[in-house]
Amino acid sequence: MGEFLSDLSIQWYSFLTQMGVKVAEPIINITNQWNIPILTALLLGLAATTSPCQLTTNASALAFVSRDATNKKKTLIQMFAFIAGKTLIYTLVGGVAIYLGVQLTTVNGNTSILVMIRKIIGPIMILAGLYFLGFSRFRVSFGTRVSEWLKSKMPEGSPVGAFGFGIAFALAFCPTLVWLFFGLLIPLGIQTSGGILLPTVFALGTTVPLIVFVLILIDSTDIIKEKYFKKSKSFNRWMTKVAAIIFLLAGINDTFTYWFM
Repeated sequence: MGEFLSDLSIQWYSFLTQMGVKVAEPIINITNQWNIPILTALLLGLAATTSPCQLTTNASALAFVSRDATNKKKTLIQMFAFIAGKTLIYTLVGGVAIYLGVQLTTVNGNTSILVMIRKIIGPIMILAGLYFLGFSRFRVSFGTRVSEWLKSKMPEGSPVGAFGFGIAFALAFCPTLVWLFFGLLIPLGIQTSGGILLPTVFALGTTVPLIVFVLILIDSTDIIKEKYFKKSKSFNRWMTKVAAIIFLLAGINDTFTYWFM
């Protein structure tokens, strides 16, 4: 049974990776034709959104920041806080790699670390989904105390929480993303004047789909709210349920893929 699950997860992950590479290929061809480092970094970031780990994290991020989509200001603040957290990690990691002049075309030495991070991210997303569904009362006293402490330190829907999610999701690397970031972007940054800024541009590129969908969502929610939702609380509860389902599905996908592969 264990071998069957392992083979199945490997085939599933290979399918997602191949699909991402095929979608990203036209963008990579454009970057090869245009010798503009900043534009190349942005396009590489866009290409990275097709990688399996970015598909799940962007979907989860959209669900997280848009739970209170009837409040435009709050949603936008949470979105920018998430982007800031994600951009911070990419800037630090990429900046250090470029500064040290390390051209990382493979990550053989760091594979175990990356897999461990992905193994952690999956269960965390599942727990977040269960939390949004109302399963927030843990039997273990330690868990309850930690939960209460976090609530007291971090108000619900705070930008700090979104910033933290951005940092956590930025640590989710997969082979396609590693290839684009360490294999293509970092060498480009090493060879380019001012290349230390390229990881920041790359990170912003990975958030373009999130920005687009959030802007569409907050513009459409006013119409939905006026026509179909007289009470914003009921809409927020519905969005929370949607967020929970997305988190659960993304978490189950990542857990299945990285725990059995």
